[in-house]
Amino acid sequence: MALVYRNPDAQWTSYDKVLFEPVTLWRSGRHSLDAVPEGDLLRLLTDLEGAVRRRLGAGYELVDEPGPGVIRIRLAITEGRASDPILDVLRAQGGGDVTAGDGALHLETRRFIENAQIEGEIRDARSDGLLAAGVDRRRRKAALPIDTWADVDRALDRWAARVCTRLEARTRTTR
Repeated sequence: MALVYRNPDAQWTSYDKVLFEPVTLWRSGRHSLDAVPEGDLLRLLTDLEGAVRRRLGAGYELVDEPGPGVIRIRLAITEGRASDPILDVLRAQGGGDVTAGDGALHLETRRFIENAQIEGEIRDARSDGLLAAGVDRRRRKAALPIDTWADVDRALDRWAARVCTRLEARTRTTR
């Protein structure tokens, strides 16, 4: 992650379950991404959520309710700018036609991916205490090109594996 905060008092090894909230997309006003097909934005959300959910499911019990030993993870793909007074939130739940296939990316979708970032936070699901937060963006130097949906899926899988491996290293240290 490019920017990270970790609560120095967090008792990471006390967590073995994850409440993973649906991934959202935060954009600068409802019309800021009009050039990007909405189906592409919905696909980015569902693909990121799927990649992280698969990786978390291999090491944690995924739960739907807060409880003892549960961390809450929230992730968002962001395209907001600090000067924007209004942000619009897009969720993949409940509708919209998601772009299918592994073919070439729409030009505006590729531009969006090159400039977007992923922001996230991890909280104690019962107390809502902040355990960690971070912001990550695609590094252009030495980055593989992302021209197709297959490239996007591979990149999201790599990102999810890297982030979840770091989380596992913290929560499994003394187990």
